[in-house]
Amino acid sequence: MNELDKKLNEVYSGKVVRKDLLHRIKKGTNVPSFVLEFLLSKYCASDDSDEIEAGIQAVFETLENNYVRPDEANKAQSTVQQKGKHKFIDKVHVTYNEKEKRHWAEMDNFGSRRIAVPEKFYRNNDRLLEGGVWAEVTVCHNDIDEDDYAFYIEKLRPIQLSRFDVDEFCAGRQSFSRDEWIDVIIRSIGLEPDKLDLRLKFHFLARLIPFVEANYNFIELGPRGTGKSYAFSEFSPYATLVSQASTPTLFYNNARRKVGLVGFWDIVAFDEVARVQVKDKETVDIMKTYMASGRFSRGVEVIANASLAFVGNIDYSIKQLVDSDRFDLFIPLPKAFDLAVIDRFFTYLPGWEMPKNSSTFLTDKYGFITDYLAEAFHVLSKGSRYDYVNNNCRLGSTIQGRDEIAVKKTVAALLKLLHPGCEPSREELEEYMAYALEGRRRIKEQLNKRKHDDEFADINLSYVDSHGKEIIVWCPESKSSDATQNPVRKKLSGTIDPPAEVSDKKTPSAVTKAMEIISGGETATVEFKSSLRWSVKENCVAKQLQWEVIKAISGFMNTTGGKLFIGVHDDGEIYGLENDFKTLGKRQNRDGFLQTLCSAVASAVGSHNTALFNTEFLTINDKDICLITVEHATSHVFAKKGNSSKFFVRNGTTTVELDAEQTLKYIKKS
Repeated sequence: MNELDKKLNEVYSGKVVRKDLLHRIKKGTNVPSFVLEFLLSKYCASDDSDEIEAGIQAVFETLENNYVRPDEANKAQSTVQQKGKHKFIDKVHVTYNEKEKRHWAEMDNFGSRRIAVPEKFYRNNDRLLEGGVWAEVTVCHNDIDEDDYAFYIEKLRPIQLSRFDVDEFCAGRQSFSRDEWIDVIIRSIGLEPDKLDLRLKFHFLARLIPFVEANYNFIELGPRGTGKSYAFSEFSPYATLVSQASTPTLFYNNARRKVGLVGFWDIVAFDEVARVQVKDKETVDIMKTYMASGRFSRGVEVIANASLAFVGNIDYSIKQLVDSDRFDLFIPLPKAFDLAVIDRFFTYLPGWEMPKNSSTFLTDKYGFITDYLAEAFHVLSKGSRYDYVNNNCRLGSTIQGRDEIAVKKTVAALLKLLHPGCEPSREELEEYMAYALEGRRRIKEQLNKRKHDDEFADINLSYVDSHGKEIIVWCPESKSSDATQNPVRKKLSGTIDPPAEVSDKKTPSAVTKAMEIISGGETATVEFKSSLRWSVKENCVAKQLQWEVIKAISGFMNTTGGKLFIGVHDDGEIYGLENDFKTLGKRQNRDGFLQTLCSAVASAVGSHNTALFNTEFLTINDKDICLITVEHATSHVFAKKGNSSKFFVRNGTTTVELDAEQTLKYIKKS
């Protein structure tokens, strides 16, 4: 053990665990981390290597005997029938059947939806009725033939701490410096802090903000595979992850006269927000009200504390988005999430800065037992540091209204995370203000791009330091982008093209210019493709055609640049993108087309090269086409296909592939 391990074990004896033990038992099971660490704390609460190994075996035996895999449901039911009863570790839901006028329990992996459940369990634990809870549950076999069920629950023990001493937790914090405490939190979520710089540590801490700050509106968008939804599915029994939004489920069920998920969870997180299904307009209207005030009315006045977190993927080059006059960093959001929803987000975590999930970042040191830390956050969420922030943080003159609320709630949350029961230094407080301002500015900048009046124009958010100097905070990805810092405004004499989410029709002059280019036919700098992934000859989907587009784009990059029209036949006839749109699953429109195109090109030539082309949609003869303008690359571009890389150049009106020898000569010559 290093010094931090020793201090952590001394101050929080029995409440910490070696995190590599979790990694050892996590593989091959879909049991949440807080459940596994519940078992580790039960059997491996020691630093003796022999005791730990014996404990690990006990955990494996417990999982073997009590955890049911989904494909072993029939075996589990048979075990209960043969033995009369058996204890399981599973997630339990309880639902009310109005026809039968009774409640039934369901266990995720046990495979039965008609398990009789005594009223005392769901009467004392509403979360059984709203999303379910992980528990140790004893299931018995019912031998009475006249009954219409085979199983009933005899015992149910939710897997979470029964007691938590917040004063002890806060007192223990005094033994650590601020930076040591950050490392303790980072280790507790399974990562090795020595492999992360301070900015990345703050990003990982930001994912925990909704756990400690009630009614906090959080969003993170970025590439796949960075663990965006992990915290909300694995970290705490007080969080639930959902994929659709409806008024009865989220807010209030009038038929049952029951509050929805926001009344029973600390956090309701929306996974893959681009695919979130909004059932009705009323849901978004109530969501706006709730995000602004923590309350809403639907026949009755409801006040709730649940934070809302939204996570999703961006399949575009970030540089391309911030440098675009038409697109912004909220491009993945559903259309139902309008400006009013976006303005209610408190911070935008730049997911593109987060590292991909990798075992190299995992720690083998000690950290808090996940359930213990989750319980600490649950208790801290009920308190407030807002008064301290009000009295000690001085913000710039451009900050008002929702900006002020967002920044102060973020700073208050960071104080709860990093200074429970104590106060920060002035330098630390200014560090938190700067981080909070950046997260809010990222939202404000995108709002300013979308709305072409001056409503969101005050994007230079700032704070006043201890010397009375006003410090403006910038977002690193957009600081030098003129399209983001100074978006084009509407003019009294005419209009400009608004963002894609509002309207993306092009002016007649742009169409006229495109038609002139098309009428000139294919040249060394102009090429036509009938479609992106639809075979005109075979009249069917042909996704392999995407490669032809990639070839053309990389060929232009390696020569002098050029223009590629998709939806135009070789002879210049306008074919359109209608059939392409039909191949795009749920997003059968321009946005879906652009997402598919950019993702394919980025995978082949590298995301850093996507900044070399711009796309725009034009309507000619009532048909959509896509115009891709490609710039010449300053370094040579290879297109990856499978395990091989290919080199293309433009030769007259065609794109040709060079072999290895030809490529070498071409590179030397150029």
